[in-house]
Amino acid sequence: MALSFSLAIDKMKAPAAGRAEGHNVRLHPTESQLRKEAWFTPEGRHQVKPWRSELLEKSKVLAKRKDAVHAIQFVIQLGNQTDWRDEPEPDFPEGRPIDIADQMNCAARGVREWAVKEFGEDNIVGIDLHTDESSPHFHVVVTPIKDGKLQAKAWLDGSSRVAALRKRAWQAVNVHIACEYKPGAAGGAPHDPSKAAGQMPVPAPSILDKVTGHAKAKKLERENAALREENDQLKQALFSRQKGRYSADLLEKTKQAELAAEIAQKALGAAKQELLSLKWDAGQTVKQLETQIGKQGAEITKLKGYNRQLADQNNELDEKLRELMPKKYQGPRP
Repeated sequence: MALSFSLAIDKMKAPAAGRAEGHNVRLHPTESQLRKEAWFTPEGRHQVKPWRSELLEKSKVLAKRKDAVHAIQFVIQLGNQTDWRDEPEPDFPEGRPIDIADQMNCAARGVREWAVKEFGEDNIVGIDLHTDESSPHFHVVVTPIKDGKLQAKAWLDGSSRVAALRKRAWQAVNVHIACEYKPGAAGGAPHDPSKAAGQMPVPAPSILDKVTGHAKAKKLERENAALREENDQLKQALFSRQKGRYSADLLEKTKQAELAAEIAQKALGAAKQELLSLKWDAGQTVKQLETQIGKQGAEITKLKGYNRQLADQNNELDEKLRELMPKKYQGPRP
């Protein structure tokens, strides 16, 4: 369930505006403070934007009437003490405060952004976070100056303008931390000391509580919550360790695959080179054979020519021999 968002508005005349510094900046103890053991932080108060008294002096100069609104104070609170504290115990009636650092840092960004956008940097007197009371909350003090004049009505004239102002403030804060806004709901009430954390009496454990171990059960619940958180942290650490181991294995396999690919690439290159060499050698061999065949062909052709010449010479010799031989030995002419 989201935290409730509340915004209380205090229109301050000159005396009230002057006194606000003492309360907001914690120049002196206040009635609403709890004992230090019950504070959310050891400091009790944190400055979101520094207090600037000179802006209140400027508003005094601009005031035309005695009852003029010199400054407006907004008290912004998320949730209530039951959201930020454990249940009251006999030895800790306020309820032990929980860690609020992350939530309040987020809320502070939203509060600061809203104030600057709504009223302008030059009109913000101060923004403070109080952590020494029942619930953490912000005090925002601004001078309602617009067009060089004090004009509180520009923001607070009528319920519709006030409602719109509250909604804009909630929207700015809700961007940074989830909170619930209910239109028409009360914006906040003055501090009531009787409702402060630790003021309501804590009933002593009854016989039934003692028998059922109610207090022990509550303690066990807190211990279980702490153990669950520790378990979550261990799971996260184990996950990160496993992730790192898997990443290392994957990196090693990747390196091995790259090395194998490099070796295969080199082998492929060598094979291609050898194939080219074989082709070149084969080409050279074919050329040599062709040349040799050509020479042999020429020799054969030459020999055939010699054969024909010899045959012709033989025929001529045969003719001459026939002419020289007596006619009785001469056979018929072919």
